[in-house]
Amino acid sequence: MFKQNEGESFRKDRTKTIEIERGNHMAKQTRGVCKFCGKEYTRGGMLRHLPTCKARKKRMEQENGKPRCGWFELVISDKYDSSYWLIVEIRETATLKDLDAFIRDIWVECCGHLSAFEIQGIRYESCPDTDSFWGPPVKSMNDKVKNVLIVGDSINYEYDFGSTTELVIRVHDYYVGAQKSEKITLLSRNNPLQILCSQCGSNVAQWVDPEGVYEGNPFWCNECLDEADIGEDTFFLPVCNSPRMGVCGYEGSNRYPDQFVPDGSMDEEEKNFEDSGDFVPYEEGRKEATIIQWKELYETATRIQKLEPWKKFWDMDIIGIRNGAEEDTTFFSILGRGGDCYGIVVYEGYEGLNDFMMLTMQEQLNLPVDYVMFSQRNLTCYWGNRDELSNEQRKIIKELGYKYRGKNQWLYFLSFEPGYFPYNFNQDEVLRMTEYLQDLEVALEQYEKQKMSVDFEKGNMLSLEFEADKKTWELSAKPLPFVSFQFRNLIITDEELLADLSRAPKCKMILEIDVSIPGFRINDVEYGRPANPAMYMIADASSGMMLRCELQEPKEDAVASIAEEIVGFILQCGAPDEIRVSNILVEAGLEQICDVCGIKLRRVKRLKAIDEFKKGMKDFL
Repeated sequence: MFKQNEGESFRKDRTKTIEIERGNHMAKQTRGVCKFCGKEYTRGGMLRHLPTCKARKKRMEQENGKPRCGWFELVISDKYDSSYWLIVEIRETATLKDLDAFIRDIWVECCGHLSAFEIQGIRYESCPDTDSFWGPPVKSMNDKVKNVLIVGDSINYEYDFGSTTELVIRVHDYYVGAQKSEKITLLSRNNPLQILCSQCGSNVAQWVDPEGVYEGNPFWCNECLDEADIGEDTFFLPVCNSPRMGVCGYEGSNRYPDQFVPDGSMDEEEKNFEDSGDFVPYEEGRKEATIIQWKELYETATRIQKLEPWKKFWDMDIIGIRNGAEEDTTFFSILGRGGDCYGIVVYEGYEGLNDFMMLTMQEQLNLPVDYVMFSQRNLTCYWGNRDELSNEQRKIIKELGYKYRGKNQWLYFLSFEPGYFPYNFNQDEVLRMTEYLQDLEVALEQYEKQKMSVDFEKGNMLSLEFEADKKTWELSAKPLPFVSFQFRNLIITDEELLADLSRAPKCKMILEIDVSIPGFRINDVEYGRPANPAMYMIADASSGMMLRCELQEPKEDAVASIAEEIVGFILQCGAPDEIRVSNILVEAGLEQICDVCGIKLRRVKRLKAIDEFKKGMKDFL
């Protein structure tokens, strides 16, 4: 059962591989269309798609027999904002000057400024100064790319040495294909960003004020511009799909449209995803709410906002609403009494309440903040700021006709689920949240009407229990079902396995074991949202050697995976003298195994080997 797979793992091996993209919290997750089939993907998704694109393979088959040559595949992106990206192929005999001309044409050319590449420490300039008096001489851009590019290289590019636009070019791949007349072919680029007007916050912006960048309100729609009293000397530039937007005199490309147009369109049977907003991979069976369903949710939340529950409740004051079995009670936490973050968090059932307890006891449990936050399962509505919303959330608000102004006024919703990043509601979540908030509205109104008094500090909650017809209810103060985090112990019931573990020989080792959520963004078509899974680590405390480090699938239980891994280790290598953990949940998961095998299980504040590994990984990223 736990036979080792050729030294790779003590657990059964996984055959599926997934591509990891580091989450960039400063940039938007943008998407673009494939040149050959028209499918939409994020940058990482597009890089995975292109080698397998059916339309592209079909075209390559049609080109059999034509003269062949080498091609480099390049990924070009803004150095500071990865929402702008290009994927191109360039013939190996093309020069850096050809690449420079392409970049100028599509992204940066405004006033004929100088430009430069830096490749492996060598600088190539558009107009090189060969006078060594000013420093080491630089080279021209006449070199062929096959002589300077290596797959895996990262290249810096600069345009305009005053108000500089800086790009990063990654040499992603090299392959042999049919020779074409074009030296450079655009395979995909990010779709235009839907930038909202800084003035009204609802219309799509058409203009950018370069001076307004420093004031934080640079974008204007036509309507706001027409209504504003602006002097004739104010200089506006068009909004365009380029990282040089709003810089110098850049007005966009004359050759390449902002929206990349593919050669062909997708076959209907290949269109296996729905447009879900800011994330491209689809979720099989995911259904988006209709605008009517969204409207009911927004109207309900808006009514609750007028009740101002954050003036009456602290975030630790729990409201429980029961519509059926006691364990299915819905629990509410009201945010905003402190004046920082206004919202309502909905925890479904006892499992949800336990997540709340983990959150409140984070320091006592000695759990990392990120681990606790990303382990939550809840539905939340926030009244936040405009810049907190995704494009999809802004789109819904615009379609509903709402116009929000100011701080903590923008209403939006997020779904939290372990193993994933917070994401937009699907249809089922919209319907559930609407019902929950409607029930909460009754509880808040009755609380005010009946002048209820609840001693929350003594572990009580405000309880609203509906009858089956939901036309009658009972409002009261009741004790919370539990007031501390409930640990879950893993229990092995296989008697034969337990016997094998008890007979396992000893090995003179001390293991460190931990689980963390590193914040990797994983995009996969099987996931309906950006994944953020846990990672478990096993190290030899004596040598500091990392024995195992594995990123989990989003829905996998990392603690259960650790237990399985350790069982396999014991059966193959013997029971270690001691296992050290820092996570109390890992401790609970290994308790039975250690008892059966006579292993000393010790919880410590610091795991030296694993902490060094995590620090190195963080520095690398």
